[in-house]
Amino acid sequence: MLTLKVITTNLEGQVETNIFSGDSIAHTEFFSTDHCIIEKLLQQNSSIWVIGNMTESSSEQKFIASNVYIYDDDRSCKNQLFIVPKAECYIMDNGKTIDSFTCTYEQKNLNK
Repeated sequence: MLTLKVITTNLEGQVETNIFSGDSIAHTEFFSTDHCIIEKLLQQNSSIWVIGNMTESSSEQKFIASNVYIYDDDRSCKNQLFIVPKAECYIMDNGKTIDSFTCTYEQKNLNK
């Protein structure tokens, strides 16, 4: 049994931890600038779980988000998650981290 630990930090600096478990966990990270992506995603699939909160919808700041699929022992998808910044994610097996990924906002280069 694998465990996904998701630690999110909101804009006020408050930290929240979510724990999910399954027999296998798959994740895909991608870049986006669409700060309305949550609303669009929920219109397509209302059963997806959104972890984290986006900044205001008018922002154009680039960010990394992640699609996560958690499967049970017969490879049926038991949870589909969409994780947005700011989040640190750890996939663990028996308490040991075997994979990790981060959903974050792109840092602007101030030296330009």
